[in-house]
Amino acid sequence: MTGPTAAGGGQELETRSRRRSWWLIAPVLVFNLAAFALPLTVFGLGSVRPYGGPAEFDSGLTTQNWEALITDPQLRTLFVESLALVVAIVIFTAAVGFPISYVIARSARWGTVLLFGVIASSFLSAVVQTLGWLMLLGGEGPINVALRGAGLSADGLDLLQTRAAVIAAMIHVELHYMVLVCTPAIMSIPRELEDAAAGLGASWSKVMRRVVVPLSWPGIVAGSLLVMATAAGSFTTPAILGGGLVPWIPVYIYNQMQTALNYPAAATASVALVLIIGLASVAATLATRRLVARSR
Repeated sequence: MTGPTAAGGGQELETRSRRRSWWLIAPVLVFNLAAFALPLTVFGLGSVRPYGGPAEFDSGLTTQNWEALITDPQLRTLFVESLALVVAIVIFTAAVGFPISYVIARSARWGTVLLFGVIASSFLSAVVQTLGWLMLLGGEGPINVALRGAGLSADGLDLLQTRAAVIAAMIHVELHYMVLVCTPAIMSIPRELEDAAAGLGASWSKVMRRVVVPLSWPGIVAGSLLVMATAAGSFTTPAILGGGLVPWIPVYIYNQMQTALNYPAAATASVALVLIIGLASVAATLATRRLVARSR
C-alpha cells in the first residue's frame, strides 16, 4: 500500500485514535464540568438574589449585591489588597521557582536532589506546611529564639498575622506548581543555544535574559497562572497565618457563610473571584500566544 491509499489509511487510523481518546476522557470531562459548573451556577444565581435573613435568600432578583461589591469601599479595599497579595505571591514564586527549575533541567547531580525535594514537599498537605510555618514564626519559634539569643530583640518579633508571613508560606505551598511546569519548558530548550550565545561573548546573565527566559516564557506564564488560580482560592494558609487580619477573599467568603450567614454576599464574592481569575488567565494566555507568534 503506497501513495494516496497509505496516506488515507493513516488519516483514518488517526481519526479513530482521536475518537477513542475522546471516549476515554469523556467521563473525566463530564465529572469536572459538573463539579465546577453546578456549584458556580448555584452561586451565580445566589449572587442576584436578595438577602432574606440569616442563611436565607429572598425571592426575586436584584443587583444590590453586585452594586455593594463595587461601591462599598471596604469590599473594594478587600479585593484590591487581596489580589495584590496574589500577584506578589505569583511574582516571588516565579523568582524562586525558575532558578530551581533551571538547575533541575541542566544539572544531573543537584537537579535530581532538588527535584526529589520539590516532589516530596508536594506530598505534604497545605495544612501540614502551614502548621510548620506557624511553629517557625511563632513567639517561641526558632526565629524568635535566635533573635533573643543574639540580643537583637528582647521580646521577639510579631511575625504572625502579617502579610509577609502569608506570602512566605504561600510561596512554599505553591512552589512545586511553578517548578514542575517550568522544568519541562527549560528542558525543551537545546543546550546548544546557550553554548552558542556564550561562545559569541554573551555573559551568563545575558544568556538567561536573552535566550533562556524568552524561550521558556510560555512555561513561566503557565506556572504563574496555575499558582495564581490555586493561591487566589486558598483558604487554610491565609486563615491560619493571617488570623483574620490579612485581607483575603476566601476568608471573607467563609466568614460570610459561617459567621454572618449572608449567603448572597458570599455568593457574589465567590463569582467575582472566579470571573477575575478567569479573565486574567484568558488575557495572559492570549498575550503569550501573540508574543510567541511574533517571536517566530
